[in-house]
Amino acid sequence: MTPETIGPYVTLRRLVGGGQETELFLVHHRDDPPEAVACLKRVHPNYDDNPLFGQRFEAEMTLAQKLRHRNIVEVSDLGQDDGHYFVMEYLDGPSLEDLLAWGTLSPELVAYIGIELCRALSFLHHSDRDNDRGPVIHRDVTPHNVLLSRNDGGVKLSDFGLAKALGRTGAETITQARGKPIYLSPEQLRDDKISTRTDLFSLGLVLWRALVGSHPYGEGRPRDRHMGEWILEHTLTNDRRLVAAAAPHAPSALCEVIEGLLQPLPTRTPSAEDVFRVLRQIEPLDGHAQLAAWIAQVAAEGA
Repeated sequence: MTPETIGPYVTLRRLVGGGQETELFLVHHRDDPPEAVACLKRVHPNYDDNPLFGQRFEAEMTLAQKLRHRNIVEVSDLGQDDGHYFVMEYLDGPSLEDLLAWGTLSPELVAYIGIELCRALSFLHHSDRDNDRGPVIHRDVTPHNVLLSRNDGGVKLSDFGLAKALGRTGAETITQARGKPIYLSPEQLRDDKISTRTDLFSLGLVLWRALVGSHPYGEGRPRDRHMGEWILEHTLTNDRRLVAAAAPHAPSALCEVIEGLLQPLPTRTPSAEDVFRVLRQIEPLDGHAQLAAWIAQVAAEGA
């Protein structure tokens, strides 16, 4: 049952995509007009049993409120009402995960989405200029957290800080990944120290999925093998097809970019700027329009 209010927010309807840990609502602030809508994400109240969770959540979401970039979903408020919540801008469109349920994207659209995500990651990774915490790392770059606008084909990265606030570890994520792909780097799976290159590995997984339609380390899994364990084993050994073999239709530059992102840490592409420079060579001039048109086509077919 959808609650009538959460804190000072009036709920309009429940949104899909919350998952096991969170729930999503379309809301408006009671002091604002009903058309001024936002998206509210509330964490399951069980997390409040952990005395450290509230502190982590407030610290991460307070930092998220300071992050302002065209490719990052804006966080405007946070609070607590039957669980901690934060409020973010509402994008009228699908997530990349939703869009990929209808099929893979053209190499041009993959390059365009990669460019936009590189803009977001470059901004995050250099945001340490304004804080003393070191580089800001997203930790959870997945198709589910890439939100798309049906109006203008915009691409935005969401849920910054949530994975850290929830205290997720590689082992816990593997246990939960019964039938869905996971997008963690080898260092996350080992619970080792992470860096900005951690986000870049996850970006490589996202771009592979968009281009090929599968998870590079999930291919060939027998039905009797647990998805998370299979991906863990093959990620740690980098056991997968080459990108060029998985996507022979794609430009070599795009294949090389993804290949570089999926390398072990010492030889992995070092920065989002390096990826950006290569993808600019194959990015379509009308990427926004192409993506908006594809979203519209998918919506029409699904109606």
